[in-house]
Amino acid sequence: MTAQFKHLLITRFNLLFDDPLFQKTKKEREKWLVNRIAKFRPCYESVKNQNNKNFEWLLYLDDSTPVTIRNILKEMLKTHKNFRTIYINKKGAKKNSFFCYDFNRDFIQRIGKLPPFLITTRLDSDDVVFPDFIDRIQKEFKQQDNVAINLSRGIIYNIKKNKKRQIIELSNPFISFIEETNKNIKTVYHWQHPDVRFKVPTKQIIYKPHWIQIVHGGNVGNHIKKIHKYMHFFLNIITSKNTKKTVKTILNKDNKK
Repeated sequence: MTAQFKHLLITRFNLLFDDPLFQKTKKEREKWLVNRIAKFRPCYESVKNQNNKNFEWLLYLDDSTPVTIRNILKEMLKTHKNFRTIYINKKGAKKNSFFCYDFNRDFIQRIGKLPPFLITTRLDSDDVVFPDFIDRIQKEFKQQDNVAINLSRGIIYNIKKNKKRQIIELSNPFISFIEETNKNIKTVYHWQHPDVRFKVPTKQIIYKPHWIQIVHGGNVGNHIKKIHKYMHFFLNIITSKNTKKTVKTILNKDNKK
């Protein structure tokens, strides 16, 4: 049976456009990237543990990324044929246009002919998704065009305060976009994520949490230590066979503290 869709999970690892990071010294940038790698570990584990493997994960990086960081990522991802690192040059590009342009050009060149439909999903490199995240999105595929799928319920984890709470966000950084491929392709990055539900019809999936958004702030080094300390929290979530029960247990435990 011919595939009806291709599903791409897309993460911008260190594409920061006009961020002051690029005005800092080489040493400071490399330190920031080492911290980024540490924050990335729970994200990687959660994607690796997806129940549904019918997707590709594209990790976009700036082509100035140091060799040391490239090698760390290469080693981490080498056993996963559907995980890719892609390096692009942002010089001379406009903040709101270069990523979509490079992304469209890239997957057309790399992947070639696409099936009738494309699903693109956002994921930040320091966030976590539940094992059924990809599967839940694909279950909403009905050969529809120009429609967003938003897994609305998730958990906010504030590392500084060590607080976790459930929220519903109607156009969040985990949103997906379904479109036909027989025309100019937009992808989910065509808009800022808060704007998607105002631009296209959006189906909200609210019944259970599907993601964990990490709130940092403050001293980065301390937070890296906390990420390592509370790694069991992420692993309990992303490897559990009953994530709904696991989430309830963890949140109830926190509320009793």
